[in-house]
Amino acid sequence: MGARKIILVNRGAERLERVLRDFGDDRVIGVRWDENVVANVFAACRPFNEPHFVMMNVPAREGYELSVKLLGYGTVLDAHAGVKGAGGKPRIAHEVDLNNDIHYKLQCYQATHGSSMHGIGLAHRLLTGGKLPKIGFMTNASERFHHTQIPEAIKRAADSDSLKVIINWD
Repeated sequence: MGARKIILVNRGAERLERVLRDFGDDRVIGVRWDENVVANVFAACRPFNEPHFVMMNVPAREGYELSVKLLGYGTVLDAHAGVKGAGGKPRIAHEVDLNNDIHYKLQCYQATHGSSMHGIGLAHRLLTGGKLPKIGFMTNASERFHHTQIPEAIKRAADSDSLKVIINWD
């Protein structure tokens, strides 16, 4: 959709390699999430100093904490994988300097759930217009299960190279 560079961060080497193989091209850079992740992302941003857009798609406290460390001048943070467990939604505190971050760095924080009417319409146009030619790579035969195979689906979802699983309820 016109991005000059996409930096993908993932903890699992197998999953990172699979996503790069199935979805990557010469604009996609993979970075392992380790103790050097912030420095490695900033290095991958060159010739710019920091990301222009950060999409946080990890429903975990650590994902939110990492995403704000990646913000720079003019960065938009889109967080759309909220953290919620059996105990409810935990408080994840983060201090924002409204003057030096929001005003002078022009940072933008937004939260989406992927289900706004605009988002639904966009997804529909992309899918029906054939604009997502690699959508079939999101799952493979080893990640599709009948509803009677839920334990197997959970086990597969836990594999380090699984992107997601699909359970057929029909």
